[in-house]
Amino acid sequence: MRFGHMGLMVRDLDRMKDFYIRVLGFTPTDEGPASVNYIVFLCVEPRDHHQIFLCTGRGEGEAGSRIHHLAFRVEDLAELRRIADRLKGEVKVLEPANHGIAWSIYTEDPEGNQLEFFVETPWFVHQPMKRPLDFTLADHEIVRQTEAFCREQRGFEAQENWYDKLRARMGRENENAHS
Repeated sequence: MRFGHMGLMVRDLDRMKDFYIRVLGFTPTDEGPASVNYIVFLCVEPRDHHQIFLCTGRGEGEAGSRIHHLAFRVEDLAELRRIADRLKGEVKVLEPANHGIAWSIYTEDPEGNQLEFFVETPWFVHQPMKRPLDFTLADHEIVRQTEAFCREQRGFEAQENWYDKLRARMGRENENAHS
């Protein structure tokens, strides 16, 4: 398992988006409504859909930072299942989710900090997008259903093609994917 990304709850999305793009050099990769919030996905590495996301919903009077969640990348569906099994009985809520670009488990640590564990799929579809993930299905059936669903979504393409386009947008065409 390795660190994947972090989300920040923000008060002024336009100001924060401008700062991360203009000042820190992040590239926007996707954005859209998610439940009652709006999310902007950003990266500096052209091999990740996002390394940070900015999410509306932080109240005006709130002091200090407000982390939406910490995410950890895992190797494959088998490892994601092992983590889910270890979490059962330890956490109150375990929410498996299918984002098309990744299969995830959402939960909280003992103090209520939100956590995500995810494995990437070979496909890209625009985000945010979230459907239930059914762990009663065999891995090959999860893969089959996810691909079929993704093929019907806006912006569907192979993940590697999408990363190639992102590298070009960032002026880093000569870098190898996932190097």
